[in-house]
Amino acid sequence: LAMTLRPLYEPGGDPVGVVFVGLDSESAGGMSLQDALPCDAGPCAAVLGLDQDLHVTEWNPRAEELTGCRAEDALGRSLVEHFVQDADRERVTAALSRSLGGSPVESCQFTMRTQGARTGAEPLQVLLNPAPRFGPAREIVGVLAAWQDVGILKEQQRRAVRDSLDCGRLLELGVVPVVGVDTALTVTEWSQRTVHLTGVASE
Repeated sequence: LAMTLRPLYEPGGDPVGVVFVGLDSESAGGMSLQDALPCDAGPCAAVLGLDQDLHVTEWNPRAEELTGCRAEDALGRSLVEHFVQDADRERVTAALSRSLGGSPVESCQFTMRTQGARTGAEPLQVLLNPAPRFGPAREIVGVLAAWQDVGILKEQQRRAVRDSLDCGRLLELGVVPVVGVDTALTVTEWSQRTVHLTGVASE
């Protein structure tokens, strides 16, 4: 089976479990998983690396796309001074410094400036997830952080709610195996296609 995992949301938007949707080689008509359910994970996260002075050492293509700043223009520059709005600099510096010190850091939301190809565009509201970066001797040499556009995250949550509702249709069709679990990872849904493939009755 090729399986994809999606959070299961109630209509109010609160997560209540996980839905697994799969595709096996016997699925009718060569249907792809993408055809069965719009379950794309959305654009990949932007990734950046920082040294101990919080200067950029890595800047992936998604970071280029969101900010408009090419990697060659971002590398070596201070993340805080060149990309973070003035009002958020102190808070972002504190979060990154805690990460450099090896302390766990919660996600940090702030406003990032757009540059280069996106000069003049609306500043980005981003959610940054920093973690210490270790050298060969397990010493901390910098920070590696993934970050995402908050607007895209909200749209992904709305899409996930719609996809959760679509799972009822998939259960009825019986074309692909569908398994639902609650927050305790106890099975709550077991489609007819899952019964057929596993030989385990839903009850």
